Amino acid sequence: MNRALPFASDRGVSRRAFLKFCALTASLLALPPGAAVILAESLSRARRLPVVWLSFQECTGCTESLTRSSAPSIERLLFELISLDYHHTLQAAAGAAAEQARDAVIKEYAGRFLLVVDGSGAARASFLGPVTATDLWATVAELREPGTLPAEGCDHGVAEPAGREDRA
Repeated sequence: MNRALPFASDRGVSRRAFLKFCALTASLLALPPGAAVILAESLSRARRLPVVWLSFQECTGCTESLTRSSAPSIERLLFELISLDYHHTLQAAAGAAAEQARDAVIKEYAGRFLLVVDGSGAARASFLGPVTATDLWATVAELREPGTLPAEGCDHGVAEPAGREDRA
């Protein structure tokens, strides 16, 4: 429980105030007397919200806005509020290592992470190197709710526009 004190005291919350908050919350929820201690311990080791940021057909303007934000600052956002686990522009990893990191986060926190998508978020035949935007959407959807993909897989729904079938 003492681990919570530096975290809370950095925000101007004393140990006493933190424990009072936990006791009040436990009593409002009609929890048993020992629940305040359990609540305090749980809050002190709570993980920040995992965030996966996918950029599709975009100009990096959203990322530029994020890095220049002031309320909250980018430092406070990344070090105190969220855990930006994948962002192709802001992370150190690149190429296959970045894709592996993204896939690991999506699998580990399936259904429990915030997915941010900027750009057009194309859902059909938008290629980002060897992986399509459709593949990324399908992966996230399948992990969130298994069985959402057709049994034969994702065909990307690409059809030639009328009158173009005869062109090479």
